[in-house]
Amino acid sequence: MAFNLESSSILLGLLLGTVQAITEFLPISSSGHLVLVEKLINSAPNSLTFDVGLHIGTLIAILFSFKNTVSSIILACLKRLYKKGDLTQDEQYYSRTGLLLIVGTIPATIAGLLFVDLIELYLREPWLIAVTLTLGAGVMWIADRNASHLLKLSDFDLRGVIVIGFAQAIALVPGMSRSAMTISAARLLGHSRQQAAVFSFLLAIPVVIGAGALTGFRSFRSGLPIDWDLLLIGCFTAFLVGILVIKFFLSYLEKYNLSVFINYRILLASLIAIGILTKNVM
Repeated sequence: MAFNLESSSILLGLLLGTVQAITEFLPISSSGHLVLVEKLINSAPNSLTFDVGLHIGTLIAILFSFKNTVSSIILACLKRLYKKGDLTQDEQYYSRTGLLLIVGTIPATIAGLLFVDLIELYLREPWLIAVTLTLGAGVMWIADRNASHLLKLSDFDLRGVIVIGFAQAIALVPGMSRSAMTISAARLLGHSRQQAAVFSFLLAIPVVIGAGALTGFRSFRSGLPIDWDLLLIGCFTAFLVGILVIKFFLSYLEKYNLSVFINYRILLASLIAIGILTKNVM
């Protein structure tokens, strides 16, 4: 496979990779921002296929940032699966966490399989993103304002994870934001901002793996061309920037609430609405 790195591919990959990394981990909607950027620059590289490609970059950033937790979950689950001796207390916790992550992925998996074509064809419009950005901001405000902060990371249970899973499914609509919906759901259940964010990041792992496999298979069957130069540059950029954003966001949540992200979503929705009305954003 030959890679001809043209300056346009390099710049576009750097731009979309950076946008993906920042907006995937911050609760402001990665898919919504990518749609808007593609509209503004009049470029939509293979639509959802390219979006998932960028998500792979952020997936690797998550795996790198939480490598100890992820490896502990995998090893504990394998030990439980093959019953190689009694599990320690930590191994029981990590294997239970692995099971909860799988359960939390089910609603989004089902919704994605059922509605992926609908989302790609009809729900990637700027006017809808303006609406969902505003709705998501309202959900975040209610959740962050009324959270009780009583639970620890180890207190995630089956009922709560199912609720978070449905919140993640709703976030398939561009503009809602997966991190915003899952963090808000965890906050309403009583978890701290930082704990909610950590669980949200871990919950992204099986979703992105599944989405990448499904979309890659669909793309292969359809025969749609993929700009591999653009895809690889975007993924690598998303990976590097993603590591920095994860570190920043978790540190930020130790001291501050979500108001700055809520205000940003409302401001962006307003700017999109103005752009639509003045025919500068279609």
